[in-house]
This record gives sequence, structure tokens and C-alpha cells, in this order.
Amino acid sequence: MRICFFIYNISNPGGSERVTTIIANELKARGYDISILSICGKDSFYDLNKDIPIEIIYKNKYDINSKTKFFSILKGAYKYHKGNKTDVIIDVFASRSLISIPIKVLLNIKNISWEHFNYSVKEGLNPIARKVACLFSNKIITLTNEDIQLYKNNNKAIRCEMDYIYNPSPFPSVEVSKLEEKNIVTVGRLTYQKGYDMLLDSWKIIEESTDWKLTLVGDGEEKENLIEKAKRLNLKNIKFLGVKDDVAEVYKNSSIFVSTSRFEGLPMCMIEAQSFGLPIVSFNCLTGPSEIIENNISGYLVKSGDYHKLAEKLLDLINNKEKLIRFGKNAKADSKRFMIKSIIDKWEMTINNL
Repeated sequence: MRICFFIYNISNPGGSERVTTIIANELKARGYDISILSICGKDSFYDLNKDIPIEIIYKNKYDINSKTKFFSILKGAYKYHKGNKTDVIIDVFASRSLISIPIKVLLNIKNISWEHFNYSVKEGLNPIARKVACLFSNKIITLTNEDIQLYKNNNKAIRCEMDYIYNPSPFPSVEVSKLEEKNIVTVGRLTYQKGYDMLLDSWKIIEESTDWKLTLVGDGEEKENLIEKAKRLNLKNIKFLGVKDDVAEVYKNSSIFVSTSRFEGLPMCMIEAQSFGLPIVSFNCLTGPSEIIENNISGYLVKSGDYHKLAEKLLDLINNKEKLIRFGKNAKADSKRFMIKSIIDKWEMTINNL
């Protein structure tokens, strides 16, 4: 069976790109014929099996307007799938389904719309694509059960099957953090979505009563704005690390993970952090945090946007080593839900039952 993952830019160092390479590698190891079609970019940022070919529609370009280039992308994708004799297209983000569904009809192949945000996120072509996917995709896969309910609550007619599959941890067996470093970490693209502007407001409160440090790992269009805001707030114990190839070392040398996202799907960075036994303090945004964190057990869920309460909960863990260690042990135990084998088993069953 020939399976093609259809993605915007395989070169991006983001969570969706990371989980795509993990699932692709694991399915390849189980004997499936896997390929990746990327609208733009170059090589995969994450490790990809050398026997998985990557085709780029706009080679060596890293930002393409999917609206204005829609028919050009459609033509390139059609040509690729016809020549490749693809059996199943897995659309990474619902918006890719606007391209895949016409091709599916023309070439008599099947597609899976793999949601990576959640239904309430209105970015780009996703709102239209979700409606179309509900009617014409073979299957919709969300990242959480909560998101399935959002789909059902917002669509009177859903003709395709739906299910959810968690993202797997890329660190199934690692040395956990000793929780001795006075460092709080967050990992993600420096974008509006991640809410790091609110994190800096929260950190201003925290710096007044602790000597702990905050480390931000990632890059993005908000980087300069965030650096300027940190200067205006006169923040001292903060570091912008940029993109790190070996993010495992950062997790191992941190004691708490923090997230201030305005919206999510199922954040890979939280799953990674739990693998290293890090307690998580997060805004309880749609969707994901509440399916990863057990509130008051493995971390804290805070009302979205309440950066004062976020600071309060971070300080609670900073000042209570016994609770920090207990939450860390619980986080590590929770991470077993995201082990790769059961997740790939579900992907394999999903594909074979199309």
C-alpha cells in the first residue's frame, strides 16, 4: 500500500512536522510504502528514514500562499499522485484536504484529513476545509476526543468516519530530569498562537521573588517583539535559545515546563516534557492540555489568559520541592499513554480499514 503524507513545509521545526516524521518512519518500519509530498521547503528538519522519498512542489521556497497558488499546488499534487500511484493520502492539517479531495475523486484514491489544530481555530483555509472534509474525506483523525465533539457540535452533516489518535512521544525511554536545576522551559514556535507575550508578563511577577530562570526554545515571527518586550519589562533571568537540535538536553536540565498557548491541537512539547518527568503548568486552552495534564496531580491547568494565576502556580512548584518531585513522578507515569507502539497500532488499523 502506497501512503503519502501531504504537508505544507516538511522543513519546519514544528510539532506537526515532528509527529509526521515519527508516524512515517514507524509505518515504513512495518512494511508500508511511504512518501512525503511537501508544498514547499527542502529537507526534513527531523530524522526521516532515508528510504522515504520527499517530493517538493515549490523546491527551496519556505513560504507559499496556499490561496493564491491553489491551482498550481493542485496541479503539482495531481501530477505527483498520478505518477506515484498513491493509494492513501494523509493530509497534515485539514486545509490540505482542499487539494486532496479533488485528486481523490479524479484518481479514485482515499484520503485521511488529519487535524493538527482544533475545530475552533479559524486560521487560513481550515474552516472551509473542515466542512469539505466532513462531507468527502474517507476519514477525519483528530488529536483529542474533545475535538471530535467540537466537529460534531459544529456540523449537522458528517458523512465520513471520525476518530482520534494521540501524538506519540519521540522520547519513549529517556533519563528523566533530576528536577534540581532552577530552570523553567517552554518549547515552541515564537508565534501569536503560543502566547509568549503573556508568559513574559507572568515572568515579570515571578522574577520579583525567585532566582529561577526561564528558557524559551524555538524561533518564529514574534521573536524580535518578544525580545523587545523582555527588555521593556527589564527581565533578567530569561534566555532565548532559538531552535535546538538536541532539545532533550534542555528538558533534562529543566525542572518545570510552562505553556501559555492561546490554542492547540495536542502539543508535542508537553508530551515530550512529560517523558522527561517535568511537571507542566499550562493555560487550559482548546485543545490538548486537559488531556495531557492531570490538574493538581502532574501539573496545573490555569484559566486561559490569566497570567497572574499562572505565576502563582509556577511559584507554588518553585517553592515546594516535595510537590515538584511528586508531580514530576506522576508526569512520567502519565507519559506512558503516549508510547509509540499503541499509537502506531491504531494508525495501522485506521489505514487498513479505509
